[in-house]
Amino acid sequence: MNTNIRPAEKAVDRLVEAVDDMQGTAAPKLQELAAKADALVQRGTEVLRDKSDNVRLQAQRASDQTIELIREEPVKAVLIAAAAGAAMFAVASLLLRAR
Repeated sequence: MNTNIRPAEKAVDRLVEAVDDMQGTAAPKLQELAAKADALVQRGTEVLRDKSDNVRLQAQRASDQTIELIREEPVKAVLIAAAAGAAMFAVASLLLRAR
């Protein structure tokens, strides 16, 4: 009976060693992958911040240009606003009628 246990113990020992070896090689790879993922998150955050700043600047420029147009040509600005409102009303009426 003792002779059957010995090969099984050796197999278990080899299995434990194999698992230990895998853990030793997997941990550095996982750390490397985590570092790469962190770098990607950081880069994505920077890109998003840059794009957000660009959109904010474009919106500010559009606002400034709109204010300037209203100051320079108030009648034209009112007519443009009225035309835009009429167009939106017409589209809304068509959409509501289609239901």
